[in-house]
Amino acid sequence: MLRLFTSGKSAGRGPDDYITFDAIAPIFLGAAHTMPAWIIGTIRGDIPSENVKLSVGQRICLQDTSRVAVLLNPECPTIFCTLDRVAWAEPGYHVYECDVHLYSRDGKFPENSAHHLVAVPDAYVCDLECRSWGRDRSLGQRISLTEMVVLPPLRKWETDPAPMVEVQELNRRMIEFPVQEIEAWVKLGTN
Repeated sequence: MLRLFTSGKSAGRGPDDYITFDAIAPIFLGAAHTMPAWIIGTIRGDIPSENVKLSVGQRICLQDTSRVAVLLNPECPTIFCTLDRVAWAEPGYHVYECDVHLYSRDGKFPENSAHHLVAVPDAYVCDLECRSWGRDRSLGQRISLTEMVVLPPLRKWETDPAPMVEVQELNRRMIEFPVQEIEAWVKLGTN
C-alpha cells in the first residue's frame, strides 16, 4: 500500500525504510480533553530501544494494534511519516509535527490526512532536540509519583472496558454459534 499511494519526496519508499513502533492512535485516546496525537510506545524489530534516538527527518511507522483481535470490525490505524519539527515538550514527551506519507484509519484503506502530531517519549528524543517542558499534560499521560515515571494515556476501553466486553461477547457467540450448528447437522446426518 505504501509504494502504491505515496508520491513526492516519499515516493518509492517501502516499509523497511521506516522504524516501526507500537503506538496509541489519537482516535482511541480516552480523555476528551487530550491533544489528538499519536503516542509512541515500544519499538518493533531487532533494534534495542536504548539505541533508538529520533530526530527531525526520521522516517517512522506507527501502528495501533490494540483492536486487531476484534473480529467484528478489526482496526489497525497506521501512519507512515517523517518527523518535521519539535512543536513543544511536556512531562515525558516531546511533541513533533510530522509530514504524513500515508495514513490509514483501519489499516486497510489509505485516507487523506494532512496534519498529525506525534508524541515521542523523552527516552527516544535525540539529545540535540531535547527541550524543557513548555506545557502541562495535554496528552492525557499519567504520572506515578510513587515511582516517579510518566505513563502513557489510556485508550477509551481501558478507562471504560464495558464496550470491549460487549464486543468480545459478540465475537464469542459468532464463533460458538456455527460450531453448535455444525455439530447438530452432523448428528442429524448420522441418525
